[in-house]
Amino acid sequence: MKRRQLFAAAAAVLAVACLTVFLELRTYRVRPDRSNLARCVTEFYNRGYSGTYDPILTLCGSVTLGRETIVALDLDGKLGRVLLEENPLGWYKSTGLGCGGGI
Repeated sequence: MKRRQLFAAAAAVLAVACLTVFLELRTYRVRPDRSNLARCVTEFYNRGYSGTYDPILTLCGSVTLGRETIVALDLDGKLGRVLLEENPLGWYKSTGLGCGGGI
């Protein structure tokens, strides 16, 4: 009986760990080649609003420091930057966005 309970507990822990990894990896939506970065920045810009706004977005250069990348951009004529965090598989997620005078 004790062996069965131990096996069930180990299976439950493994299931929770797999679910956690799966959900964490889903938050990394920017592809490794950053081909969908503009769309992801627009979605990040619109988060929390009921309507959607399609800003004029021009991506400029980027700087990578370890697992974080800073991408310079022009957002509706204002200088801005988006912070990207990379996961071990090479995918990115937006962790910050700023534009205007106090970026």
